[in-house]
Amino acid sequence: MVDNATNVSSVATTAPSSVAAAAEEDYLKHKIFVLQLFLLLGYGIMFVLSMLLIGYMRYNRHVAFRGDASAARKIILPAFEPLLWLLAAATGSYTIFLATAMATVLYTTEISKLATEFFYSGRQFVFLIVIIFIMQQSVSIPALKRTFIITLVLSTYTIPVVWYMNSHGTKEDFYWVQTIARGLLLLLYAYVFIRPPGRASKRALREFCCFTFIYYAMLFAYNELLHEGNVNAGFNVLYASLLWGSLCPLVIWRVLKADTEYWRGMGQRACALQSLFRQKHHIDERISSQGLHVLIEMHRKYIVDFAYLELKQRIGVGSSAIVLKGILHNKTPVAVKVYTPSDFTEDTVAEFSHEAALCGALHHPNIVKFYGMCVSPPTICLVSELCQGSLDDITYAVVQSGPSMRRQQLLINLGYMLDAARAVAYIHSFSPPFLHRDIKPANFLVDVNNTVKLTDFGESRSLPRMQQGDAIVMNSGAQLQKSSLGGGIGLGAPVADASHLERGADGPTMTVKGTVDYMAPEVIRGKAGMAAYGEAADVYSLAITMWDILNPRTEKFPVIRNNFLQVFEFVIEGKRPPLDPNLHTSLREVIESAWQSDPRLRPSAQDLVHVLESIQEEVSAVFAMQLYDDLESDMITIKHPNFAAQTFIADRAIDCMRALQYVDTVSEGVRLGNALMDAGHVHHCKHSQPFDCSHSVFYFDEENIRLCQPIAILGGEPKGAGDTSEDVDSDGENDESGGGGSSALRSGRQRRRRGRGGPRSQAALNDDAQTDRSDSMSSRSIQPLLENGICNCRKLGQRLEEPRTQRRKFRRKIVKKAARDDNVLTAHLLHEDTHTDEFEGFESTAAEMTPV
Repeated sequence: MVDNATNVSSVATTAPSSVAAAAEEDYLKHKIFVLQLFLLLGYGIMFVLSMLLIGYMRYNRHVAFRGDASAARKIILPAFEPLLWLLAAATGSYTIFLATAMATVLYTTEISKLATEFFYSGRQFVFLIVIIFIMQQSVSIPALKRTFIITLVLSTYTIPVVWYMNSHGTKEDFYWVQTIARGLLLLLYAYVFIRPPGRASKRALREFCCFTFIYYAMLFAYNELLHEGNVNAGFNVLYASLLWGSLCPLVIWRVLKADTEYWRGMGQRACALQSLFRQKHHIDERISSQGLHVLIEMHRKYIVDFAYLELKQRIGVGSSAIVLKGILHNKTPVAVKVYTPSDFTEDTVAEFSHEAALCGALHHPNIVKFYGMCVSPPTICLVSELCQGSLDDITYAVVQSGPSMRRQQLLINLGYMLDAARAVAYIHSFSPPFLHRDIKPANFLVDVNNTVKLTDFGESRSLPRMQQGDAIVMNSGAQLQKSSLGGGIGLGAPVADASHLERGADGPTMTVKGTVDYMAPEVIRGKAGMAAYGEAADVYSLAITMWDILNPRTEKFPVIRNNFLQVFEFVIEGKRPPLDPNLHTSLREVIESAWQSDPRLRPSAQDLVHVLESIQEEVSAVFAMQLYDDLESDMITIKHPNFAAQTFIADRAIDCMRALQYVDTVSEGVRLGNALMDAGHVHHCKHSQPFDCSHSVFYFDEENIRLCQPIAILGGEPKGAGDTSEDVDSDGENDESGGGGSSALRSGRQRRRRGRGGPRSQAALNDDAQTDRSDSMSSRSIQPLLENGICNCRKLGQRLEEPRTQRRKFRRKIVKKAARDDNVLTAHLLHEDTHTDEFEGFESTAAEMTPV
């Protein structure tokens, strides 16, 4: 930029006197000193502006984390901070060098042509780096490295040209070769001006190009003036160009701000990106679908702005991502699954938007709550609720700690299994069903209340809707509808009609996905990476997961020492991990039926839920009676015009459980309390809150506890239980399971239908209330608080309903109505498109199962 400044020495003519020569020398010293001062000022301004922009970005990011929307709009992507640091380092180095040169009087009457080109290259580095970076397809670290190398080459290629011409060329040739070499970069800026890259905005890029054109106009002007010998005018234009170029960081900030808006909007454009990605890559599987597109369009709230997401320490590492603890909107602790793809492009965002769309569509107490997807190049973040850890880690930690003999391990494990089964049953309840395809303990998380939740839907796919007239049975739970949730199908029951097994459980052909130890036989039998399978594959994986819960981190086949090929052979041959001989009989039947080799004989996930609920009722009844005796001294009798009961305080019950070593932690105590509510053994005094560690008041339902006691404890079939089963059977539900499953399981399901509030008339309930008022813990104690004969405490125990509060009733009703309307709209839109075979016709099942 200061080339030809050294030609000033040649401008002076040989003076006949020494006085004239001295004056000329002083003149040149002054010009060179002022030139160095402007060079220092120019690079110093760029360095200060770069540091100020970094500070400005960090300050606004800090304020935005506290929820300031105005500050959020002012910041740029965190990925651009390294670019600003690179600018600051380059300009800072020039500033330090020039300050040192002036302090040591390195340049007096001239600056060499090579040094002049060196100063020019530094300024070109600042100009070029943002243009090259914007022309990259991504903003990843590799893209930044490529940008640095390309920019370094383009900004310094004139240095060897100047060195060669200075040594071998004439003055005139030097001038023209140098001018042409520098002018070649104008072709790049002209191209960007005419055809701006897809990133940032066309206006911002063209403004930057205009800023560069003005700088180059000054550059050629002062070079020509100095070449023609007009020294004063040439130096004045040179000074102006240095000051003009020093404002480059501000223009760069404007371009980066526009590029930030581009990446910010990419999350909002995820719907269109999925369609583009699918068309470009000809993807046959359901990586994207109209149903997911609609969900993305409806759930814009699931796009998280990077300005409101603060990342903290790392809490986990996966095969393709790391998990960080974060803070959302400065108040909500979250877990952030951070992916760093090698190339961050629109196709990449389209791929990840599949998992984001699916997570945003799923709402269930046993599905990890999803807050949204954050597009923050070079990373893509999936933000979800923060949990204690994975089910694999939690169960293994208990084994390592050496649990007490009095610990209620079976009941806790049943809670884990039931939560996992409910999660799988929920995703299978859509029509067509979702397949998770990677069910395993590591993909279940345990929250602060010890509730198990399913996560990691990156491999999930939707089964195609079966065409009318197709004779296909995926398994006994295929095409599960909401109306079927009340009844159970016997485990291991044979299929009634063999004509429906023409294609069996083959289902659609999809890629083989999953973890080796959890792959179903039909998946293993796939060829060329493709296999035909359905929901039964998830059920098989769930069965292995249940075995893992009972045997944390135990080798399933010790003799083969984790040889994957031998694992496949064992599974195909029908070999399964060994079960403890002392395992609960019904639980053994559940697991064995779920990992059968023939997928047609496996129960559906919803069937597993029904039977596990029956087992939980039986096991928890024994524990409830024991806990009742332990808490009896602390109970307080309350009276009501229609009922009376002995109550206890929740946190006191948890303290008692920990003192007696039934549980180790408060969260486990909360989980057991909710299990008792889910089984109908414990009720909240107002039937409005789940069990938690608080001063909330609860009471036992002694009649239900007696009803669910195992036969071995009751000493035979009790009269009360027999009468109850007859009441249920009289409604035509006594033999619903057909021939499948054991008699113990059938009786368990009968007890569950009774305990769940079977179809007894209100008159019968009133008769019961008048028959025996001496029993303070009988079911009549809850009659005044029942809704349609069904107690909400069971749903509260499952976290299917939110706790009720007495305040802000009007607001709550409005919110619930809005949520219901949103669910109806979801179902309507997902059902509306009849011309696509992807996710078409999501039944209202999904909407109805979504808790409000």
